[in-house]
Amino acid sequence: MGNSVRTIVVQSEDADAWDAFVQAHPAAEYGHLFNWNRVIAEVYRHRPYYLAAVDAGAGSEPGGAIRGILPLFRFKPLFRRPKLVCLPYFDQAGPLADDLRTETLLFQAGLGLLRDSGCTG
Repeated sequence: MGNSVRTIVVQSEDADAWDAFVQAHPAAEYGHLFNWNRVIAEVYRHRPYYLAAVDAGAGSEPGGAIRGILPLFRFKPLFRRPKLVCLPYFDQAGPLADDLRTETLLFQAGLGLLRDSGCTG
């Protein structure tokens, strides 16, 4: 794999590819499904960052080439700095990947997003 996988921020037009990956993965939980980003963003006003590790040759859209996912949200508690968290209000839905290298790639992308966003961890 190595350089053949990269991370992207997934948009709503890629929801079907995201959910297909989730539904096929044996360790997936219901909280991994894509539509939770809309629910949490609309109801609680937390901004979603849905990261996916995709095959580098797949272009900007996953289109079935997803190798791992990491749902993140900019979570703003009252009177404190924003945090970057995996799916707030859920006990499930952290990183989900085909292998440890892909999970590490997603974690590193999440750390980069954390640095760039001004949030705490």
